Amino acid sequence: MTKGEAALNTLGENANFDCALPQHWVDEMRHKGFDVRPHFVWFYGDSIWGEPMPITEQGQTMADQMGSL
Repeated sequence: MTKGEAALNTLGENANFDCALPQHWVDEMRHKGFDVRPHFVWFYGDSIWGEPMPITEQGQTMADQMGSL
């Protein structure tokens, strides 16, 4: 399954997302010990700026851990 397919399965057919992640965010998360690339997409819900959205179980675990940092 591709990253895009995983995102569609998780977020739904009408979700507005980008598989490319902002490099500054990837670098920041890597510095904190997380490899977010295969587990997140950049989701554009109510914001024009977007936000990271986990698309795998491991991504959700990371998101939970990031919230406690």
